[in-house]
Amino acid sequence: MINTARVLIGCATKEKNKGNSNLETEYLFKTINQFAGSLKHSKKLACFLENPDEKILNVLNELKVTISITEPLDNRSPPSHKIRIIEEAVKEDIDYIVMLDTDIVACADFSNYVEGPHIKATYSFGGVPFVEINQWKNLFQFFGLELSEKDLLSNNEIKKIIPYYNTGVLIIPIQHARLLFETWKNYVYELCDNENKLPGNFGQKSFFFDQIGFSLALADKQLPFKPLPRSMNFEIPIADNTNGSRSKYFPILIHHLHRISDNGDIFHCAFEKANKKIDMINKYLQKTRKTQFDNNNAVRTSYILEILFRQGDFQQVIRRLSNLTMDNKDARSQFHLARALHKTGQKSDEALDRYRIAIENGFPNPFIIHFNRGSLYLKLGNLEEAKKEFESALNLKPEHEGTKRKLEKMKKDLGN
Repeated sequence: MINTARVLIGCATKEKNKGNSNLETEYLFKTINQFAGSLKHSKKLACFLENPDEKILNVLNELKVTISITEPLDNRSPPSHKIRIIEEAVKEDIDYIVMLDTDIVACADFSNYVEGPHIKATYSFGGVPFVEINQWKNLFQFFGLELSEKDLLSNNEIKKIIPYYNTGVLIIPIQHARLLFETWKNYVYELCDNENKLPGNFGQKSFFFDQIGFSLALADKQLPFKPLPRSMNFEIPIADNTNGSRSKYFPILIHHLHRISDNGDIFHCAFEKANKKIDMINKYLQKTRKTQFDNNNAVRTSYILEILFRQGDFQQVIRRLSNLTMDNKDARSQFHLARALHKTGQKSDEALDRYRIAIENGFPNPFIIHFNRGSLYLKLGNLEEAKKEFESALNLKPEHEGTKRKLEKMKKDLGN
């Protein structure tokens, strides 16, 4: 049994409270103290890129979290700032480092995974792994490394993946920490320096350079590695696209992906067992929360906005996108704001304009925009414009029965 007092749990926060990182940091350490059993006795560290404001400073002091002000690792790869946690942690007299993203909450004791000589993380099954295997081999060769068939992994969700990991949860024995830090850091620098020279489309994956660099560092130094189960980094998506394979897990660490509502609650997901844990966590946080959700720093990714829309919380979508200017070229955000305005019946002309701007900036599903514009024109009584939009939608999806029915009815109403 490990001495949890010799474990350091650390996170790295975003500058200027981006994405409500202060609130997330409070949630992370509060849930560790409340639900992670003996790990409440661990040392705790929050790495900031600037002096934290007084509110979060007081919260973390109460939670006995040490604060360190660190320099960015490389501004070309903001997620890589987390590597500084290792640099700070090795100054302590400890046996293990547990690195956690701020958008993690604990719902059970995981001290039994903090043991042995291996670096540990969960495999990542999204984003970069779906790059062609041969492109991965080319990337390894680019850095003078070899990725052989024996290194490839199989699992029940996809046929083959490369050994690529989600660095949101990492367990590092202290004896490997300095070598991992130096090697991982240098690969991030090299990836950034060679962004336009990387094989395949890796140059377009700069957001993931921290995780790509981690894979390269492990391969380069042949550091001992053992995978963690999904329950130790349980991501909560909108829908279950795993044919039920994740529904069996009882989460230990929930990776909520910044899914926090305006009222400060973590959103539910597609998994009943996970939702029971989320309810337990929300009930506790509602009673103890001190940091307020800041809508000006709310996460506005398409992923979050889609969740809010599916929940019918159109006003929250509007609030989160209240500063989106008409000349903003973010097609997905324009679309989400347009349909939220559409659904609430607010500013119909603005909704029509934002739908148009989304198409002009390459929204990937123009059919739904033409269909929505047609529906909105129909609601406004402008049958001619509605007819044009439905015809454009039908050109994109000739077999769409809903559009056909609307056009047939409109032709009768228009007498043509």
